[in-house]
Amino acid sequence: MLLCFAGTIIVGLINGNGWKSIMLSATIVAFVAWVIGSVIGALALRSVNEQIELHRQQNPIPTEHQNADSRIDKNRPAIG
Repeated sequence: MLLCFAGTIIVGLINGNGWKSIMLSATIVAFVAWVIGSVIGALALRSVNEQIELHRQQNPIPTEHQNADSRIDKNRPAIG
């Protein structure tokens, strides 16, 4: 957003525009860049959250009881 703002100011100065015109254009460009960035960010966040939820469904966290059973070696004789 700041690059858009700065770029608009530089282009306005090169073209010899007045400071009011430059600032208005730079502000409009910065606002448009902010809106576009916010939309893209929201879409990316939604996509990431969907992938996280899909991963959680496919790879559930085992409960404590399941962890204890998986550590027991059924083929090893009991010590006694």
